[in-house]
Amino acid sequence: MKFKRFMALAMAGVMTMGMAATSFADGPYEEVNISKTVVANEGVTFPADGKSFVFNFVAITDDAPDIDPVTVNFANANAFEAAVTEAISVDDEFALGEYSYTITEEPLGRNEDGSAIANAEWTSDDTQYELVIFVTNSGESGDDGSISKKYEYAIYSLKEDGSRDTKKNVADFENIYKPVSGDATSGSLTITKDVTEEQWSDVNSYPFTVTFTDGTYTSVEEFGVTYAIGDEAPQDLVGKTASFELKKGETVTFFGLPQGTTYEIVENNDNDKFGQYFNGATIEGAEEADKDTLTASGVLGEDTTEVKYTNDFTQEDITVTGLAISVAPFIAMFAAVGAAIALYVAAKRRVR
Repeated sequence: MKFKRFMALAMAGVMTMGMAATSFADGPYEEVNISKTVVANEGVTFPADGKSFVFNFVAITDDAPDIDPVTVNFANANAFEAAVTEAISVDDEFALGEYSYTITEEPLGRNEDGSAIANAEWTSDDTQYELVIFVTNSGESGDDGSISKKYEYAIYSLKEDGSRDTKKNVADFENIYKPVSGDATSGSLTITKDVTEEQWSDVNSYPFTVTFTDGTYTSVEEFGVTYAIGDEAPQDLVGKTASFELKKGETVTFFGLPQGTTYEIVENNDNDKFGQYFNGATIEGAEEADKDTLTASGVLGEDTTEVKYTNDFTQEDITVTGLAISVAPFIAMFAAVGAAIALYVAAKRRVR
């Protein structure tokens, strides 16, 4: 009986030690941190002057000492998706006890009323954490007999109802950088039409279709994109596709597209109209181009993307509106001569 009781006590001791070890491994911690990660679409360039993020602490516990904000700085050299971490530190002015604070990021891309700014370059991470500071007696005293304090910390993620969830030693925040390609004057994407033969200049309009594909972190439809041909009034891009026609020398400009958006341009060549006289097109300014399918594609970057289509035509017997241009002057001349002869004959009959 004594042996069984001894074994039970031993097992209880082992379990207690195990629980203590688990509790210690899960915190509190000697140090806690704020970690900031910035993400963006492929091809986006980080701001040349870097970026700073500020994190504030609001006391939950009455009479809790103030904690200075923590600033996390991103230099231009910092790569996207690489976390930058700053430790949370406090002054030695806390009395023995336990203190709680909320951790929040100072809002980015917000109006004064707290609402989100449409198409803001930066998103805010509205995640809230709870920071708990445990101040205890270290068991040692200073030369003057003062109590030496021990500081330990824990960070809790919060459930939707505000109650504590997971205990951790880092508060993770993530922001999306989503700048617009180009600017308000030059636009994000331009497409210009040209042809090699003057007789095709003003007679024909050339139909195009442009399709945009979202980047990983942006949606074209959220950016209020517009486009305009020449000096015409801009019109809204509906969805992610636009169809239009351009004559020689005309340019269509798209405004407000986010960097990292993929574009595909297709000139819808009408073979019934152009037939054997169309020799393909030279496409300039696109990352990828296929003169056989008349497609151009690429990813929008920081600067305006300028694409130019130049169609090559044969001069001979070009049928534009059902009439061969090279023959048309002769038909017109014969018609004029025939009319003159008819008038002459009619006049001779009246004289008789």
